[in-house]
Amino acid sequence: DNRTKWGIIRSCLFTIFACTWTAIHPNIGAPTDSQWIIFRRRLSVMLCALIAPEVMVLWAMKQRQGAKRIVEKYNTDIAKGGLLPWSMAHGFFLQMGGLLLYKDGLPTQVLDYNHLKKLIDAKEIDIPLLSKAEIEDRSKGDIIVKGLVVIQTLGFVVQSIARLVAGLPLIELEVITLAFAMLNGITYFLWWDKPQNIGVAMRIPFKEQTEKRTDSRQNSRDEKSAESDAFPQERRDSTRSDDSKYSGRSSFCVSFYASPIDVTPEETIFGDIALRREGSSDTLRKDPTDFIQKPIVFTRAINCPKQLNFWHRKMSKDFNNAEVTGGAKLEDGEHRVPTFYAATDVRDGILALSAIIATAFGLIHFLAWATAFSSFIEKVLWRVTTVFITVEPVVFMMTNTSWEPAIFKQWPSVDRVVTGLAMFGMPLYIVARLVLLLLAFSSLRDLPPTAYETIEWTGIIPHL
Repeated sequence: DNRTKWGIIRSCLFTIFACTWTAIHPNIGAPTDSQWIIFRRRLSVMLCALIAPEVMVLWAMKQRQGAKRIVEKYNTDIAKGGLLPWSMAHGFFLQMGGLLLYKDGLPTQVLDYNHLKKLIDAKEIDIPLLSKAEIEDRSKGDIIVKGLVVIQTLGFVVQSIARLVAGLPLIELEVITLAFAMLNGITYFLWWDKPQNIGVAMRIPFKEQTEKRTDSRQNSRDEKSAESDAFPQERRDSTRSDDSKYSGRSSFCVSFYASPIDVTPEETIFGDIALRREGSSDTLRKDPTDFIQKPIVFTRAINCPKQLNFWHRKMSKDFNNAEVTGGAKLEDGEHRVPTFYAATDVRDGILALSAIIATAFGLIHFLAWATAFSSFIEKVLWRVTTVFITVEPVVFMMTNTSWEPAIFKQWPSVDRVVTGLAMFGMPLYIVARLVLLLLAFSSLRDLPPTAYETIEWTGIIPHL
């Protein structure tokens, strides 16, 4: 029996849904979040997974690394005297906002590992006694649900490979779905130990005998704050950046980390962005820990009109503070962790590995390179966007790691070109992904006869 168009569409859509909705492991919301807020937040994550699925892989990689570090620190610093050591499930649970501090019956602060350890050391809370079985009981993504997603995804991959081996074509929608399935497998592996769809965080109450002591410390902090506000104007003047010095042509590039530790006197900090005037030579030593504690964007000497530099600074700052790329931090008084929060920043190794995975994602789209497209324009669009989404992750990685100075030291002109591609490539990448999705669905109006042919033995593979 031949395949039907509806059967092809149904199989692809079910697989994409499994990869972008069912496979999502969201962080825990605040206790006051309504069902609509939770749904809207999850829908935004799904759209991100649909447009840029490799970003989900980056998030999952960061969270797994963060959970691993939490477990190592807890088992070394806290799990003593017969306490059961934490597992990866515990690390994920804490990282996703699973422990919420309560005082007088009201939530006050979602806890990360540093908050947790500080409160335990001060004997202001008891050590949370939560077993792995209890965490799994809270999770709504049990082994059966995860198994069904894996079976659907794996079944689609096996059928696609079988068609390629038999010399039968994959239509554009199947190629895109196959790419989703590949990334979904990686994401699922990274999140295998992470609880799924937990609705409410575990309550961690203050000890009653410590509440007065805590109030006393708060009053002391308020007094110090009042004293420091005695000269607010002077403090603002001393930290104000004189933006008028940079009204000419400035330098720019995108980078997660400052390459040199030296900063020139003509350099000023805009939030997480360092802006340097071209031609500066004198150096002023800054505290090296500033560059270790948080990522910044460091600017390099490339002539650029001030208008373009303004937009670049704005885009770079927004991107650098984006939750997925490591800028998401826990603020005091928050009742939940940010949507894309992870307890670790982006490092060179993680960024390089995610770029390799993103490139592999783009390479899968080359399977439709020789497909009989409905029009010449569609063929050109598919090929151009495929090449772009394959190359852009590598370009982005090259300009956003500490390796950049070593890579382009001998070729400054190449550095300018690659930096420009990295800067403008971010919004263009989203456009390219949307174009590929539109082309995949538009191709359904005119499928070749061989697209309906089937392989008999693949019918025994369980799938929807």
